[in-house]
Amino acid sequence: SHEFVQVIGQDLSELERLCAEGFLAVRRHAPQLLALLRTAALAGTAGLPCLEGDAVEQVQRRLVLEKAEAEARQHMLTQLGKARENMRTELLDLIHDFTHANV
Repeated sequence: SHEFVQVIGQDLSELERLCAEGFLAVRRHAPQLLALLRTAALAGTAGLPCLEGDAVEQVQRRLVLEKAEAEARQHMLTQLGKARENMRTELLDLIHDFTHANV
């Protein structure tokens, strides 16, 4: 969000680098992560609606395991760029500002 950029600063290169490194680290452990999520989903872990439906498949898809590491890094950087420019985020920020300005 705009406020996040204000706090972190305009140069987000270090944050982007760390996010990409974290994403690649998670990908390296994808088999274990996905097995854990599948086990939890099959066990019907109560109170975790985030594991219902096709949640595990969505996680697998978002890890873009079919891509090479360099492509996956670029994918994550692209996703970060999209998030920074996301209109919904801007709209939520405007609603938040309006709501709190009129309190």
